[in-house]
Amino acid sequence: MPRCGKIGQRICGERFIEHSSNSPVSFTWQLRVYYQDTDTGGIVYHARYLDFMERARTEWLRAIGVDLPRLAREHERMFIAVSVTIDYLTSARLDDLLTVSSNPEKIARTYIDLNQNIFCGSTQVTRGRVRIACVNTKNMKPSRLPGELSQSQ
Repeated sequence: MPRCGKIGQRICGERFIEHSSNSPVSFTWQLRVYYQDTDTGGIVYHARYLDFMERARTEWLRAIGVDLPRLAREHERMFIAVSVTIDYLTSARLDDLLTVSSNPEKIARTYIDLNQNIFCGSTQVTRGRVRIACVNTKNMKPSRLPGELSQSQ
């Protein structure tokens, strides 16, 4: 597998937001694979890809103006993952520079479906689909999405 990103290249979680009048905001997040992400052979452990996708979703929400601590504190709402599917297409390795995309497919009243893909350069590493739901922090029942998400459509 071709390596991507050079050793010593500095990455500080760069984000890139693309707007389209026909679809919600697409978002990419870059990250470096560290020792803690890999097994003894230097291959990314399968569950870590879910962590990478979670970080990209959180940064996507932040980029479109959703303040998660404030949402919980003042509006008693939070997001939870309710379903995840992931296809592992190839392996990422120690020190690879990965790009995680978060592309909202559907924004409904109480949930969001996102396609989330991970790339190493031009090579697709994983293909995933995640549904996150907005719930009330007290009773964990579905709750209306915050206004920032309604405006991003």
